[in-house]
Order: sequence, then C-alpha cells, then structure tokens
Amino acid sequence: MNPRLPFWTLPLALFLLFLLFLLGNGVFFLLQVPWVLLTGWLSFLWETLPAVQADIPQVLTAWLALALLLGGVQFCGSRILASRGGHPETWKLRWSITITATLLLSFTAGISLVGVVHHLAWMTLGKDPVLENSFDKIWDRTHSRRNLKDIGWALLTKADTNNDQLPPAGDLNSLGQPMHSALTKLLPHLRGELPELAAAIDYAKPWNHPDNRSAFVRRVFEFQFRDLALKRQHHTEDGYAVANYAANQRVFAIGQGVALKSISDGTSNTIFFGEVVERPSAWGDPRNVRDPARGINSGSDGFSSPWKTGVHVLMGDGSTRFLSNDIDPKVLQALSTPAGSEIETVSDL
Repeated sequence: MNPRLPFWTLPLALFLLFLLFLLGNGVFFLLQVPWVLLTGWLSFLWETLPAVQADIPQVLTAWLALALLLGGVQFCGSRILASRGGHPETWKLRWSITITATLLLSFTAGISLVGVVHHLAWMTLGKDPVLENSFDKIWDRTHSRRNLKDIGWALLTKADTNNDQLPPAGDLNSLGQPMHSALTKLLPHLRGELPELAAAIDYAKPWNHPDNRSAFVRRVFEFQFRDLALKRQHHTEDGYAVANYAANQRVFAIGQGVALKSISDGTSNTIFFGEVVERPSAWGDPRNVRDPARGINSGSDGFSSPWKTGVHVLMGDGSTRFLSNDIDPKVLQALSTPAGSEIETVSDL
C-alpha cells in the first residue's frame, strides 16, 4: 500500500517553483519583505538600545501614571460590580490588569496604524513614490535583460552564418568611411518586424544618408529601455532613434570583426554589450561603442544605467550579468578584454 502525500504537498511545490521563477527574474521583494518584517526590528534594537539613555523622572512619571490607571480601573470595576448587586471585593485584580493592558495595546496599535498609513501614503503618493518605482524598476530591468539576451542570440546567429566571425562595430566603404553599425547588421536575425526594417535599408549608402533616414529615425524597442513608467531619451538631437545598448570597443572595432575562437579568455568571461543611459548614440551609428573598463555609472565613456547601482551586460556566451558600481577595477578590466589572460581574476567575481 503506497502512502499518500499530504494534501498540501502539491500547493507547496507549486509555490516554491513560483518563488524560484521570481528569483530567477530578479524579483526579490517577495522574500525581502517578510524577512525584514520578521528580523528588521532586531537590528533596529541592536543599533538603538546602546544609545538609549533613561530619563529617570520621566520613567517614574510613566510608572505613576500606569499605577493610577490601574487603580482607577480597579476602583471603577468594583463600583460597577457593586451597583449591579455584587460584592466589590469579588472584583479581581487580574481583571483590572487585563483591562489596563488591553487599553495600552489598543492605544499603541492606534498610533502604529496611523504611522503605517502615513508612510504608505508617502511611499505611494509622494513626489518620488518608492513602491511604484520599485515595481517599475523590476520590470524595467527584466525588459533590459531580455533585450540583451535577444542581442546575444542575434550576434551568435550572425556568427554562425559567417564562419564564427562577429560583425564589426561598423563596416567601412572603399573610402574608409563608416557605413553601418553592428546592431544594424543584427536586424535580420531579430524577431518581429525588424527583418522588414532591415530590408528597407540601403546598405550601399551610409546609415545617415538621406535615403536611409526614414529607417534610422524609427525606434527599435529591442534596442531601448522600457519607458512606460520612466521617460527616456528616444532620439538624438539629429532625430535618429537611440540605442540604450553599446558594444564593448575592446571586442568590436570599426572595420574589423573578431573571430569567436580568438577570444582566448572565453566568451563567458568577456563582455560584448552593455547598457547605456548617459549620452546614448543612434542605433545605426557605427561609433556606438563604449569602454567597460572606464567604470560602471561613472561617465559617458563607459556603461551606465538608470538603476544607478550597476549595469546589466551581455557576455559572449549569450548570458547576462549585473555588474555593481563597486566592482573591483581589475575584475572589470579582465571582463572587458577578449584575450588578456586574466581568467583567474574573473573567477573572483
């Protein structure tokens, strides 16, 4: 006879799978909120109690007020009992203590409720709503990681059709003039209507030629941050649609592609693309490259993001990573180079 599992086993398993799915997509608040509620007060007391100094007169006043309240409850209780035909001495002291404790807890709960409502109103309706922005940033970051993965998929597909050769940051014409960006060369390998957009481009003419303007002023949402909640710069001053992702200039050079086999540090240890929010370039511009080694969120020459604490980057194997602002410069340098022989440094990440 096979033992039957408890009825709650399947719901629990489904709930755990749901939590793993959320954690895999960077949604940590469902675990952070109960953890902070359960343990946050302990750290608060640990940090606050050593700095607390008792005011003896106020402490004595509080105890006196509490004793008077208890005495008043005892007196009123016995009088009420006597008025209803009972003997005053049958009123128990523990009844008075229970009523006094209930009054104190009700008063404290009322003050706490007012504080909770006040802070929730501030967090949701203030000038910079914390809760709203938290949810928006979760979906913004998820959308950005998906865009980077799509770019990675297109890059590797492009390399598969070109003898494992990555596209250059920008190709050159016979006169040595930059023509089209790596992102432009990825359009045929992306989903949706982008292959049709690629067919509308005249590759014999530079990206900013008047005949190509109608294509390059069009926003490509796979190359931009989600902006339903947070408004971003959509176009350059010249009217061309921007890209919020730039190539690593140490891997992608203008006029020369790189073979995947030449990346001796390993594609999983090499940055290919990263996020850009500071002075983004047009997605068709062959000069849309940045140097990751310049630092994270430290200027317009490196990668930057609206999350402020770090950036998402696309690695050469198609995976994405989140690099913090305080990443070790040596590790960042190692991740930026395709053949710098710093694999031991990267393992410290």
